[in-house]
Order: sequence, then C-alpha cells, then structure tokens
Amino acid sequence: MGKVIAIVKIFPESTDVDLNVMLESIKKEIGGDATISDTRIEDIAFGLKVLKLALIVPEVEGALEGVEEKIRNVKGVSEVEIEGVTRL
Repeated sequence: MGKVIAIVKIFPESTDVDLNVMLESIKKEIGGDATISDTRIEDIAFGLKVLKLALIVPEVEGALEGVEEKIRNVKGVSEVEIEGVTRL
C-alpha cells in the first residue's frame, strides 16, 4: 500500500486559541490514522495565525477525508483546508 503526503492548513476559531494546545489535541484525535511529519505556525493577517501540517496518510480511498473530519472535530478548529496532496 502506498502513502500520500498532504499539506493541511488549519484555521482556529479565534486569535485566542493556543495553536500548540490545538496541535496536541489533533495528534490525539488522529491517532494512528496519519503521521505528522512537519508542523508550522504561520501568520495570516490581523494577528490571526494558522497551523500547517504535513500529514502522511495511507493511499486508500477515504483515508484523508477521515483524518480531515477528525481534525474538524477538535475543539478550537474553525476550518480545515487541504492545500495539496502528492504520492510519496
């Protein structure tokens, strides 16, 4: 089975959300469904920051969508955007 790497941008509900706490919650939520290979916090505008993750996911139908849904369910997450996906 192959794997893909997805770059995921995660927007917090507000500027008050601690992105490091949110990252730890995401790690717990996704468990073994995906591996986080890189994390970054990027400034967007007006004090808003986003969390960008590089996720390694098995290349099976629905795997990435399942991980995306788990991330959406984490407290403090407003929006999840898949920026790109490529095979490893």
